[in-house]
Amino acid sequence: MSPYWTHAILLLGVMLLAGCGGLSGSEPQKPSPTVQTTPIEVLLKLPKQASTVYVKGKVGDRVPLLGGTVYKLQDPTGEIWVLTQQPPPNSGDEVVVKGTLRYQSISINNQEQGSAYVEQE
Repeated sequence: MSPYWTHAILLLGVMLLAGCGGLSGSEPQKPSPTVQTTPIEVLLKLPKQASTVYVKGKVGDRVPLLGGTVYKLQDPTGEIWVLTQQPPPNSGDEVVVKGTLRYQSISINNQEQGSAYVEQE
């Protein structure tokens, strides 16, 4: 299995074990020219602290979880996973998501393998 899929599966497993309680909000919205969005590349470089963000991109892979779904959101600068309890958008849809930028730390062999993700509001 490639390191990418190992990393994605570990992140999803930790999020599943941690539970999805406390998520609420609306479905992803179609892109809006009035909302200031942040490129995914910039989100991935932000400090590892929770902050509210708007991100726009094209929906990729979707993975159902207990009580929710995670889906990959891609823009020209990168990709990030979005965790939602709402019905997920269809693969290929272009959406704007409001959510909380979070970081899930995963240590494997004393190496940090964690990842940032967006918890949809």
